[in-house]
Amino acid sequence: MKSIQTLFLISIALLVFSKSDAQSQFIISIGYSHNAIINQEVDDIPNIVGKGAVTVGVQYSLPITTYAEIQFGFRYAASDFEIAPSTLDTKSQLTHQGRYLSIPVLLRFQVLPRTYALAGPLLAFDLTKDPSPYINKQSGLGFHLGLAYEYPYNKLRIGISPFITNYALVPFQSEDKFRQAIQVGASLTFGFSL
Repeated sequence: MKSIQTLFLISIALLVFSKSDAQSQFIISIGYSHNAIINQEVDDIPNIVGKGAVTVGVQYSLPITTYAEIQFGFRYAASDFEIAPSTLDTKSQLTHQGRYLSIPVLLRFQVLPRTYALAGPLLAFDLTKDPSPYINKQSGLGFHLGLAYEYPYNKLRIGISPFITNYALVPFQSEDKFRQAIQVGASLTFGFSL
């Protein structure tokens, strides 16, 4: 809980003391990614295969220097997994639909003209209605890493952003056999200067 409080206080401090001539922007993102389960080296679980995931998000980007910004907001992801028994009996195959809400707080650096690197922690909540006994709840502290290339057009910035997201690097529930879901994909972004 202390790490959540620290993250919140740092975000507030950056909002209060940020100064730059650059403009803040409101960003809408729509993305597609591939899912994977890591830490599958457990004898009593079946084979879990990640399928595609759709992500949507809204973020606010606040300049802190000429080349750096703080970006925070909300992201929602709908992920699908196929769970097959170890015997590879396809008739017993199950599907798991994961639904995740995350609150990322990212540091965004300009590394080249129109090109940015993004990295930072996120707070994730697993909203899955029917949890699977084979995939743990993905609520916890995670991380988001990405790149962004943006093309400005008047007050609009259109971009593409490849990313990797782990929702529960530090899960809220402590379990001996924790299996983490990660996403690797890309988003189409639309930024509006304010």
